[in-house]
Amino acid sequence: MSPRTASLLVVVLAAAPAAADDDADKYKAMDAARLAIVDALDKRDAAAFEPYVGDSLETSGLWFSTASCRTRFSTARVKIGKDLRALVDCFAPLGVKQSGLLVHYGPGVTMSVKLDVTDGKAKLTKLSAFAGDPAAPEIFGKIFESHRTAGNPIVPLDDAARTELADFPRGVVAFKACVDKAGRVNRHTLVELDKRTALAKAIGKAVRTWKFKPFTIRGKPLAVCAVAFVRASDHQKP
Repeated sequence: MSPRTASLLVVVLAAAPAAADDDADKYKAMDAARLAIVDALDKRDAAAFEPYVGDSLETSGLWFSTASCRTRFSTARVKIGKDLRALVDCFAPLGVKQSGLLVHYGPGVTMSVKLDVTDGKAKLTKLSAFAGDPAAPEIFGKIFESHRTAGNPIVPLDDAARTELADFPRGVVAFKACVDKAGRVNRHTLVELDKRTALAKAIGKAVRTWKFKPFTIRGKPLAVCAVAFVRASDHQKP
């Protein structure tokens, strides 16, 4: 190895730990900021929330329980000051909680918290969600399942349905199930399936047996939807 090559190798090896440390500091700042932001929204503390926002905040697809908040802040560019305080007020009745890297609010809507780090300081740049229908927002699957009171989440399949399922990538099919304010499944949507197939019929038969404890916001029942899955791995014979 030439002296020049050896010198370059030393520089590269020395730089690697520094880069790793920078990344660790960046993620640490983001984690701390995310926790503080969630806490501020949950406690309706605009004063604690505002320092984490830059000149403005972008929102996209957010769900709110009131039409006025949806109209104003579902997808918007929110400025520091009065608008930002109003946004925090809109989250007040919903409850905002963090579970790992995921943030949920309301009946279980998943919200993405986008942060940028500059000079060691994390700033919130965007809040986004994909709640779908305002009258029946899409919620996180595990929260949906936590309300189940009847019916098997594993859809029973006959041989014909198993054969059809095996043709799908990784043996997985997704569908959306929606429940009414009483917790009964009132509709389901098959994105990848013809409703005449054996698999579609099996899903339809199964969801008719599903029942959930009503989802509520401040004691008021709410219709919700969630994505569910049929997996071949759930039907493998021992």
